[in-house]
Formats: sequence, structure tokens, C-alpha cells
Amino acid sequence: MILEDEEKCEEMANVRRRFLEQASAECVNQVHGFITEVASKCLHDDAPTCQDFLWSIFTCGEHMVSRATHRKRHGDTAENARSDTIIPDWYAPLIQASKSGALLWAGFWDGDESGRGTLQALEEFARMVDHDPVHPNTYIGRAVRNQDDFQSCFKDGSKPAKRAMHHFWTYTSFAFVTGMAMKDQRCVIAVVNKPMEGERPLQDSVLALYEAPSIGAAAHRFGWRPQLLVIDLLGTCSETTPFLVENAMEGWQRMKYSYSHVSGLRLDKVDCIPCPPPGCSLNQELANQVTARLKQ
Repeated sequence: MILEDEEKCEEMANVRRRFLEQASAECVNQVHGFITEVASKCLHDDAPTCQDFLWSIFTCGEHMVSRATHRKRHGDTAENARSDTIIPDWYAPLIQASKSGALLWAGFWDGDESGRGTLQALEEFARMVDHDPVHPNTYIGRAVRNQDDFQSCFKDGSKPAKRAMHHFWTYTSFAFVTGMAMKDQRCVIAVVNKPMEGERPLQDSVLALYEAPSIGAAAHRFGWRPQLLVIDLLGTCSETTPFLVENAMEGWQRMKYSYSHVSGLRLDKVDCIPCPPPGCSLNQELANQVTARLKQ
């Protein structure tokens, strides 16, 4: 499977051992819970191999993505991701949205007192535009949610726990974005409800650190040219949009060191809809604006 070339993952067993020994029991239990749930979607006879693959996401996910994105061949498409062992056949349906498109987001949580930034508001808005948030509305997204979004691992101060989360989100974000490319999704919507600075800034989000760079990497790897539509609930499009494009560029730039013919990040169009409080919210009026942009 994905670990045929183990040059960068040769110490995977040791990484796994250090994680089990040094991470908190709560973090280990959440990772075990995720692996057990997702492995249940694998054929019974292949279960041990599938569990090894899932462990590899936590122990060398970054190297798996690096290996995958540096094996570009002429004519590659996202559908080749399966045959090229980037994403196993059994895993591919688990990362794809059931609706017409998948949606990325940052800064939504059920404790938001205004109601604008709750996960429920986000999911209702996603339905209005016929999209699914990749997390939690894909199988993998739900499996992560079932483990409290790995909060015990994020709160764990140990290096093995931090590395496990880095590897997991590097691979999972690339897988989510590859799922979009597999469906030839023409527009990637990113709904942002985070400030650029202060407590829990956008720069520390999964969207900024992992998902945006994955867009750039996939754009090169698969010849995919999506539009990027940012919806900014703080009304700071002039800050958030260039920042996310820059992060996507970082993912693309990883390619240019191996491919001298690359001339630029291949996004078809970049746009942003400001939706500042208190007059704007994730309602039908905004959904109509988004739908109109998608048809352009």
C-alpha cells in the first residue's frame, strides 16, 4: 500500500511506540477509537493492513503526502490517486462529500453566543448551497468528531502527541482536497470566522496550516484548477483572502523544486464575500449570493 517506500518511515514502529508510551491515555484512547471506527469500513480480511495504514497516517502522514505529491506524471488526474496508492480504494469514499461539493471552514463552535458562528449555523448554510463541510459531514469527519476532534491530543503537551496531530492533519487535509479534485469540484468554498490576530487566530487553524496548502499541492499534482471563494464573517476579506492564497502557494511551491516547468499556482479565480456582524449572517440571502457566484 502507501508504505511500499519506507525510506522516510523506516522508524514508524518506533514513532508509534513513543506515542503510545509518552502521549496521555486520553489522547491514545481517542486515536485508538478513530482507528477502530474507520477500520470497520475495511474488508474483514484486510483489516490488519487497513489498521497499519491508519496508524501510518498518525506516524508519517507528512511523508506520505510528500511522497505522493512528488510523483507527478504527465497526464495525472485526481482519479489516479487511487491507483497510485495515495488513497486506498476503501478509504476514498470516506473522504468525499455526498452533496455537489465539499466546504472548508475555520472558527465555528457550538459555544458561540451570537449564534452566527455555531456549527449548526454552518451546517444549515452548507445545505443551502448544496455543500457538505468536510468535517464533520464526511465519514472521516464524523469519525474525528466522535473522538472530540482529538482535543485530548491537542491539549497534550508531549512531542509525540503534537507530531501525531501534525501528521494526521497533513494527510487528512490532502485527502479531503483530493476528494474534491476526484469529483472535479470547480469551486472551493472556505467560510472563515477567525481574526488574523489574538486568541485562536486564523494562522493557527487547520484551514490555514493544512487545508489551504493542500489546495495548492493538489492543484499542481492533479492539474486541478478550482476557484477559491472565501466567505469572511468578520468582513476582513482584504486580510484573510491574500493570507489563504499565500498558504495555498506554499503547498504549490513544494512542487517547483522538483518540476522546473511549473510557472504559477493554478487557481482559476479567487473571490471573497464579506459578511461582517451584526447585519450579515449565514442566511438564505448570503446563500443566494454564493449560488450566484458559483454559476458565474
